[in-house]
Amino acid sequence: MVTLTHYVRDIWRHRDLVRSLVWRDFCTRYKQAVLGFGWAVLYPIALAAILWLAFEVLQQGPTTGKPRLLVYYCGLHAFNLFASGVIYGTISVVANGGLLTRVRVPTEAFPLSAVLSSLFDYVFASAALVGLMVWYRSHVVVGLNWVWAPLAITGQLVLTLAVVQVLAAACVIARDLRYGAPILCQLLLFLVPVIYEVPAVARGAWRWYLLNPLAVYVDCYRRALLDNMPPRWSYFLLAWAVSLVCLWISCRLFANARNKFADVL
Repeated sequence: MVTLTHYVRDIWRHRDLVRSLVWRDFCTRYKQAVLGFGWAVLYPIALAAILWLAFEVLQQGPTTGKPRLLVYYCGLHAFNLFASGVIYGTISVVANGGLLTRVRVPTEAFPLSAVLSSLFDYVFASAALVGLMVWYRSHVVVGLNWVWAPLAITGQLVLTLAVVQVLAAACVIARDLRYGAPILCQLLLFLVPVIYEVPAVARGAWRWYLLNPLAVYVDCYRRALLDNMPPRWSYFLLAWAVSLVCLWISCRLFANARNKFADVL
Protein backbone atom coordinates (compact mmCIF):
# COMPACT_ATOMS: atom_id res chain seq x y z
CA MET A 1 0.00 0.00 0.00
CA VAL A 2 3.07 2.27 0.16
CA THR A 3 2.98 3.03 -3.56
CA LEU A 4 -0.73 3.84 -3.43
CA THR A 5 -0.12 6.20 -0.49
CA HIS A 6 2.64 8.00 -2.41
CA TYR A 7 0.34 8.18 -5.42
CA VAL A 8 -2.45 9.87 -3.46
CA ARG A 9 0.02 12.26 -1.78
CA ASP A 10 1.66 13.27 -5.09
CA ILE A 11 -1.66 13.80 -6.81
CA TRP A 12 -2.95 15.91 -3.90
CA ARG A 13 0.23 17.99 -3.92
CA HIS A 14 -0.24 18.68 -7.63
CA ARG A 15 -4.02 18.95 -7.55
CA ASP A 16 -3.98 22.31 -9.34
CA LEU A 17 -2.08 20.72 -12.23
CA VAL A 18 -4.55 17.82 -12.35
CA ARG A 19 -7.42 20.30 -12.42
CA SER A 20 -5.78 22.18 -15.30
CA LEU A 21 -5.10 18.98 -17.24
CA VAL A 22 -8.71 17.82 -16.82
CA TRP A 23 -9.99 21.13 -18.18
CA ARG A 24 -7.45 21.09 -21.03
CA ASP A 25 -8.39 17.52 -22.03
CA PHE A 26 -12.04 18.49 -21.94
CA CYS A 27 -11.51 21.55 -24.15
CA THR A 28 -9.19 19.72 -26.56
CA ARG A 29 -11.61 16.85 -27.01
CA TYR A 30 -14.31 19.15 -28.42
CA LYS A 31 -12.09 21.73 -30.12
CA GLN A 32 -13.23 22.42 -33.69
CA ALA A 33 -15.99 19.81 -33.33
CA VAL A 34 -19.16 20.73 -35.20
CA LEU A 35 -21.52 19.14 -32.68
CA GLY A 36 -19.30 19.83 -29.66
CA PHE A 37 -20.90 18.41 -26.53
CA GLY A 38 -23.55 16.82 -28.68
CA TRP A 39 -21.22 13.93 -29.49
CA ALA A 40 -21.43 12.80 -25.86
CA VAL A 41 -25.18 12.34 -26.32
CA LEU A 42 -25.35 11.39 -30.01
CA TYR A 43 -22.98 8.39 -29.84
CA PRO A 44 -24.69 6.45 -27.02
CA ILE A 45 -28.16 7.26 -28.41
CA ALA A 46 -27.17 6.04 -31.87
CA LEU A 47 -25.57 2.88 -30.50
CA ALA A 48 -28.55 2.18 -28.23
CA ALA A 49 -30.87 2.62 -31.22
CA ILE A 50 -28.78 0.19 -33.28
CA LEU A 51 -28.92 -2.41 -30.53
CA TRP A 52 -32.66 -1.89 -30.17
CA LEU A 53 -33.13 -2.29 -33.93
CA ALA A 54 -30.96 -5.41 -34.10
CA PHE A 55 -32.27 -7.27 -31.07
CA GLU A 56 -35.84 -6.04 -30.79
CA VAL A 57 -37.03 -5.27 -34.31
CA LEU A 58 -34.92 -7.56 -36.49
CA GLN A 59 -34.54 -10.32 -33.93
CA GLN A 60 -36.72 -11.27 -30.99
CA GLY A 61 -35.15 -9.75 -27.91
CA PRO A 62 -35.36 -11.06 -24.36
CA THR A 63 -38.66 -10.43 -22.63
CA THR A 64 -38.20 -8.68 -19.29
CA GLY A 65 -41.12 -6.28 -19.35
CA LYS A 66 -38.95 -3.17 -19.68
CA PRO A 67 -38.54 -1.14 -22.88
CA ARG A 68 -35.34 -2.35 -24.54
CA LEU A 69 -34.24 1.16 -25.54
CA LEU A 70 -34.27 2.18 -21.87
CA VAL A 71 -32.39 -0.97 -20.83
CA TYR A 72 -29.77 -0.59 -23.57
CA TYR A 73 -29.13 3.08 -22.93
CA CYS A 74 -28.86 2.71 -19.17
CA GLY A 75 -26.24 -0.01 -19.58
CA LEU A 76 -24.38 1.93 -22.26
CA HIS A 77 -24.39 5.06 -20.14
CA ALA A 78 -22.40 3.31 -17.43
CA PHE A 79 -20.17 1.35 -19.82
CA ASN A 80 -19.24 4.41 -21.91
CA LEU A 81 -17.70 6.04 -18.85
CA PHE A 82 -15.20 3.17 -18.75
CA ALA A 83 -14.70 3.07 -22.52
CA SER A 84 -14.12 6.81 -22.82
CA GLY A 85 -11.58 6.79 -20.00
CA VAL A 86 -9.68 3.84 -21.52
CA ILE A 87 -9.61 5.21 -25.07
CA TYR A 88 -8.37 8.68 -24.10
CA GLY A 89 -6.28 7.50 -21.16
CA THR A 90 -4.25 4.98 -23.18
CA ILE A 91 -2.60 7.76 -25.18
CA SER A 92 -2.42 10.25 -22.30
CA VAL A 93 1.31 9.86 -21.60
CA VAL A 94 2.29 9.76 -25.29
CA ALA A 95 0.13 12.78 -26.07
CA ASN A 96 1.85 14.74 -23.31
CA GLY A 97 5.35 13.61 -24.26
CA GLY A 98 6.45 17.15 -25.11
CA LEU A 99 5.37 18.46 -21.72
CA LEU A 100 6.93 15.51 -19.94
CA THR A 101 10.37 16.10 -21.44
CA ARG A 102 10.39 19.85 -20.72
CA VAL A 103 8.78 20.23 -17.30
CA ARG A 104 9.04 18.14 -14.16
CA VAL A 105 5.47 16.93 -13.62
CA PRO A 106 3.98 13.85 -11.94
CA THR A 107 3.25 11.52 -14.85
CA GLU A 108 0.40 9.96 -12.85
CA ALA A 109 -1.55 13.15 -13.49
CA PHE A 110 -1.93 12.38 -17.21
CA PRO A 111 -3.91 9.10 -16.92
CA LEU A 112 -5.91 10.51 -14.01
CA SER A 113 -6.89 13.64 -15.94
CA ALA A 114 -8.01 11.54 -18.92
CA VAL A 115 -10.21 9.38 -16.70
CA LEU A 116 -11.71 12.35 -14.85
CA SER A 117 -12.36 14.27 -18.08
CA SER A 118 -14.55 11.36 -19.22
CA LEU A 119 -16.95 12.44 -16.48
CA PHE A 120 -17.92 15.40 -18.67
CA ASP A 121 -19.24 13.01 -21.32
CA TYR A 122 -21.04 11.08 -18.60
CA VAL A 123 -22.76 14.21 -17.26
CA PHE A 124 -23.85 15.40 -20.72
CA ALA A 125 -25.15 11.94 -21.66
CA SER A 126 -27.11 11.81 -18.39
CA ALA A 127 -29.59 14.27 -19.91
CA ALA A 128 -30.70 11.63 -22.43
CA LEU A 129 -30.96 8.97 -19.71
CA VAL A 130 -33.14 11.24 -17.57
CA GLY A 131 -35.32 11.92 -20.61
CA LEU A 132 -35.77 8.20 -21.30
CA MET A 133 -36.55 7.50 -17.64
CA VAL A 134 -39.21 10.21 -17.69
CA TRP A 135 -40.65 8.94 -20.98
CA TYR A 136 -40.81 5.36 -19.67
CA ARG A 137 -41.60 6.41 -16.11
CA SER A 138 -44.17 3.64 -15.69
CA HIS A 139 -41.31 1.13 -16.01
CA VAL A 140 -38.94 2.93 -13.62
CA VAL A 141 -39.11 2.36 -9.88
CA VAL A 142 -38.06 5.41 -7.84
CA GLY A 143 -36.61 4.85 -4.38
CA LEU A 144 -33.74 5.16 -1.95
CA ASN A 145 -31.67 2.49 -3.65
CA TRP A 146 -30.74 5.08 -6.26
CA VAL A 147 -27.94 6.09 -3.85
CA TRP A 148 -26.00 2.96 -4.88
CA ALA A 149 -25.57 4.20 -8.45
CA PRO A 150 -22.90 6.82 -7.54
CA LEU A 151 -21.02 4.19 -5.53
CA ALA A 152 -21.03 1.89 -8.55
CA ILE A 153 -19.74 4.71 -10.76
CA THR A 154 -16.99 5.51 -8.24
CA GLY A 155 -15.87 1.89 -8.17
CA GLN A 156 -15.90 1.86 -11.95
CA LEU A 157 -13.67 4.96 -12.03
CA VAL A 158 -11.18 3.22 -9.72
CA LEU A 159 -11.13 0.20 -12.03
CA THR A 160 -10.84 2.42 -15.10
CA LEU A 161 -7.86 4.27 -13.64
CA ALA A 162 -6.16 0.96 -12.86
CA VAL A 163 -6.60 -0.24 -16.45
CA VAL A 164 -5.62 3.12 -17.94
CA GLN A 165 -2.37 3.38 -15.99
CA VAL A 166 -1.20 0.00 -17.29
CA LEU A 167 -2.26 0.74 -20.88
CA ALA A 168 -0.80 4.26 -20.83
CA ALA A 169 2.57 2.96 -19.64
CA ALA A 170 2.52 0.15 -22.21
CA CYS A 171 1.54 2.55 -25.00
CA VAL A 172 4.81 4.44 -24.56
CA ILE A 173 6.60 1.32 -25.79
CA ALA A 174 3.91 -0.21 -28.01
CA ARG A 175 2.30 2.76 -29.77
CA ASP A 176 -0.20 0.56 -31.61
CA LEU A 177 -2.12 0.23 -28.34
CA ARG A 178 -3.78 3.50 -29.26
CA TYR A 179 -5.61 1.51 -31.94
CA GLY A 180 -6.07 -1.55 -29.75
CA ALA A 181 -7.84 0.29 -26.91
CA PRO A 182 -11.03 1.05 -28.91
CA ILE A 183 -11.13 -2.56 -30.12
CA LEU A 184 -10.76 -3.78 -26.54
CA CYS A 185 -13.69 -1.60 -25.49
CA GLN A 186 -15.84 -2.91 -28.33
CA LEU A 187 -15.15 -6.49 -27.26
CA LEU A 188 -15.86 -5.69 -23.61
CA LEU A 189 -19.21 -4.27 -24.66
CA PHE A 190 -20.45 -7.83 -25.10
CA LEU A 191 -18.89 -9.04 -21.83
CA VAL A 192 -20.90 -6.68 -19.64
CA PRO A 193 -24.70 -6.58 -19.23
CA VAL A 194 -25.53 -3.91 -21.79
CA ILE A 195 -27.50 -5.78 -24.45
CA TYR A 196 -28.83 -8.29 -21.92
CA GLU A 197 -29.69 -8.37 -18.23
CA VAL A 198 -28.36 -10.53 -15.43
CA PRO A 199 -31.00 -12.85 -13.95
CA ALA A 200 -32.41 -11.93 -10.54
CA VAL A 201 -30.69 -14.99 -9.09
CA ALA A 202 -27.27 -15.69 -10.57
CA ARG A 203 -26.77 -19.42 -11.07
CA GLY A 204 -24.37 -21.58 -13.02
CA ALA A 205 -22.22 -19.63 -15.49
CA TRP A 206 -23.62 -16.32 -14.22
CA ARG A 207 -21.65 -16.77 -11.00
CA TRP A 208 -18.43 -16.80 -12.99
CA TYR A 209 -19.66 -13.99 -15.19
CA LEU A 210 -20.13 -11.71 -12.18
CA LEU A 211 -16.50 -12.11 -11.19
CA ASN A 212 -15.91 -9.41 -13.80
CA PRO A 213 -16.03 -6.19 -11.72
CA LEU A 214 -17.06 -4.06 -14.69
CA ALA A 215 -20.09 -6.29 -15.26
CA VAL A 216 -21.01 -5.97 -11.58
CA TYR A 217 -20.83 -2.17 -11.69
CA VAL A 218 -23.00 -1.90 -14.82
CA ASP A 219 -25.50 -4.39 -13.36
CA CYS A 220 -25.61 -2.46 -10.05
CA TYR A 221 -26.10 0.84 -11.88
CA ARG A 222 -29.07 -0.45 -13.84
CA ARG A 223 -30.61 -2.29 -10.86
CA ALA A 224 -30.43 0.88 -8.77
CA LEU A 225 -31.83 3.33 -11.33
CA LEU A 226 -34.46 1.22 -13.07
CA ASP A 227 -35.55 -1.29 -10.43
CA ASN A 228 -34.70 0.48 -7.15
CA MET A 229 -32.77 -2.60 -6.05
CA PRO A 230 -29.56 -2.77 -3.98
CA PRO A 231 -26.35 -4.25 -5.38
CA ARG A 232 -25.63 -7.96 -5.33
CA TRP A 233 -23.61 -7.40 -2.19
CA SER A 234 -21.21 -10.34 -2.32
CA TYR A 235 -20.26 -9.60 -5.91
CA PHE A 236 -20.31 -5.83 -5.39
CA LEU A 237 -17.91 -5.92 -2.42
CA LEU A 238 -15.67 -8.34 -4.32
CA ALA A 239 -15.67 -5.98 -7.32
CA TRP A 240 -14.57 -3.09 -5.10
CA ALA A 241 -11.82 -5.23 -3.55
CA VAL A 242 -10.58 -6.33 -6.98
CA SER A 243 -10.65 -2.73 -8.24
CA LEU A 244 -8.58 -1.46 -5.31
CA VAL A 245 -6.05 -4.28 -5.66
CA CYS A 246 -5.80 -3.60 -9.39
CA LEU A 247 -5.24 0.10 -8.69
CA TRP A 248 -2.47 -0.73 -6.23
CA ILE A 249 -0.79 -3.06 -8.75
CA SER A 250 -1.15 -0.53 -11.56
CA CYS A 251 0.41 2.20 -9.38
CA ARG A 252 3.45 -0.01 -8.79
CA LEU A 253 3.76 -0.90 -12.48
CA PHE A 254 3.36 2.71 -13.54
CA ALA A 255 5.92 3.89 -10.98
CA ASN A 256 8.44 1.34 -12.27
CA ALA A 257 7.87 2.34 -15.89
CA ARG A 258 7.76 6.14 -15.60
CA ASN A 259 11.54 6.46 -15.21
CA LYS A 260 11.89 5.29 -18.81
CA PHE A 261 9.25 7.57 -20.28
CA ALA A 262 11.51 10.55 -20.96
CA ASP A 263 14.09 8.38 -22.75
CA VAL A 264 11.52 6.69 -24.98
CA LEU A 265 9.50 9.80 -25.73
